[in-house]
Amino acid sequence: MEPSSVNGYGPTPWESYSGRKVNYSVTIKASFGEYCQADTNTGDNSMEPRERGAITLYEASDIDSNWWVFHLESRRVVKRYKLTLLPMPDIVIKYLNELHDKDYDNEDFIH
Repeated sequence: MEPSSVNGYGPTPWESYSGRKVNYSVTIKASFGEYCQADTNTGDNSMEPRERGAITLYEASDIDSNWWVFHLESRRVVKRYKLTLLPMPDIVIKYLNELHDKDYDNEDFIH
């Protein structure tokens, strides 16, 4: 975080804000709105899925490199560590469009 002979400008804004250097494999692992399979954080040996479909929101800026994601099944925003980025399937696009249409069909909402 100290200025060097190559870079006389000092620390980057991210380093100044977070107090640590940018780790591109963690901080810029995904971008907003990407489809992923997020780990469910269950360590059991049951037949339940270990990963569920989610949409990436943003990096949680903590030491553990967690990400905030929108779980499609539960419709909740949760923090997850392990993400597997995948191309967004057509069924997920359709599901998100239906969620949007349902929210905007409310008569109390002013467009």
